[in-house]
Amino acid sequence: DDYYSAGNWSMGTGYWFGIGILHDRGGDDEYHGVCWSQGTGAHFCIGVLVDEGGDDKHLAEENSNLSLAWAHDFTIGILLDVAGDDVYRVDGASGLGGSINRSVAMLIDTGGDDVYQTKDVPRPGLAKNDEKFRARGGVSTYFADTTSLGLFLDIGGDDTYWGEWKNDAQWLDPPDSPNWADRNFSVGVDRASGSVDFTPTPVRPPSGPPQR
Repeated sequence: DDYYSAGNWSMGTGYWFGIGILHDRGGDDEYHGVCWSQGTGAHFCIGVLVDEGGDDKHLAEENSNLSLAWAHDFTIGILLDVAGDDVYRVDGASGLGGSINRSVAMLIDTGGDDVYQTKDVPRPGLAKNDEKFRARGGVSTYFADTTSLGLFLDIGGDDTYWGEWKNDAQWLDPPDSPNWADRNFSVGVDRASGSVDFTPTPVRPPSGPPQR
């Protein structure tokens, strides 16, 4: 039953080509961070927090945001909590599976009766669009050629949300959203039961003669 407390850029957070990982195997844990904490990152990096069990609290302290599976600028940010009745709270407007500037952010909870709290986050699982995603002028087209994702996935339990979001429901971008054409996907899914398979798919070698 661990108690984690830190300021900015902490608890499984990456920055500028770095990798930050926090892995907790079990127990009723509390995570208290400020900005950029708990499965986040900025600028071509990876930030991961994995908690494998227990009734946990993932909290961004008062007046804090940019936390709990938040990724910016070609980053992968993952917060995975495998089991238990958990509480997630972000005080500001950014977090809970949020992606900006061509990143992949994933908040995944695979069991328990969970509570999600926020003052200003628009929705769990949000990929913010930007006009530069379709720009092909200048010296580079890497913004236009990339796919990005803001994913929120909760499997199992009777979960509590804010606003219009509900247990055992799903929410995607509206049909007229530019996200579809820009391959910038916002995905939110809550299911009362089910499972998530994390087993890697084996890579089979190509058949036929060796390629030269």
